[in-house]
Amino acid sequence: MDIDGSGHNYCYDSCGDCPKWDGSLGDNTWNTGEFNFNGDYTCYWTTCRDSVAQIAALLDEIEKDYCVDRSRIWVSGCSNGGMFVYELAKDPRTSDRFAVFFPQIGAPHPGFVQADTDWTASKYFMGFWGLNDTTVPGIADPELEDIFGSDVALDTNFNGWLYMTADSIVDQWVQLNGLSEDDSIDPYDASSYSSSLDCKAWAPGSSPEDVEIVRCFFSGGHSCPGFGNMPAMMRNFALGRPLAVEQESCQ
Repeated sequence: MDIDGSGHNYCYDSCGDCPKWDGSLGDNTWNTGEFNFNGDYTCYWTTCRDSVAQIAALLDEIEKDYCVDRSRIWVSGCSNGGMFVYELAKDPRTSDRFAVFFPQIGAPHPGFVQADTDWTASKYFMGFWGLNDTTVPGIADPELEDIFGSDVALDTNFNGWLYMTADSIVDQWVQLNGLSEDDSIDPYDASSYSSSLDCKAWAPGSSPEDVEIVRCFFSGGHSCPGFGNMPAMMRNFALGRPLAVEQESCQ
């Protein structure tokens, strides 16, 4: 539903009213003396439906009707879709149904635990953040660390949302995969795909095929990084990391 006729400020019927944050709603606002809410509608990019259940049902339907290699199902999303990738990785209904997770310029909010239960297998991960992204920044602003901490990045372009930094996100994935900083590869060579990528990886072994987690920054803002051969980079990474899962033969 388009609230103000602008074509982008909308509120899904499942959420009811979408109030504005105009800097006067008490606990719903913050004020550092420099940044304030810009008055856009809150959470207008979300619904109040169970989207994880929708994806689980969609996978069930596809696997029932088609011959699907269940060891090679990948998930990627950009911006809001990137945030949803973390929900799919966290939720036990979908956590073990994807072999590789590819969030792009998306991040969870601070305090978000990326797994409610023990992961039954390594979760292969490749994430991308723009160095100049002010909407979902991957790096904390040093001038605001006294307020928000070093693991929190502030959206200064929109409504002042707080996000986990790229490093704090990857730290959780590294720990959940049973890895440590000693298993890091820095820099991780992505030059054959794009000269704009600055990447770091974590692997339990010494060969490129052992890499389980990759964190990449690119010299851009809040835009889906489809430059160079990055799609091929994602595909090649995923092809070498199938999920250990029982596969029924197709008739």
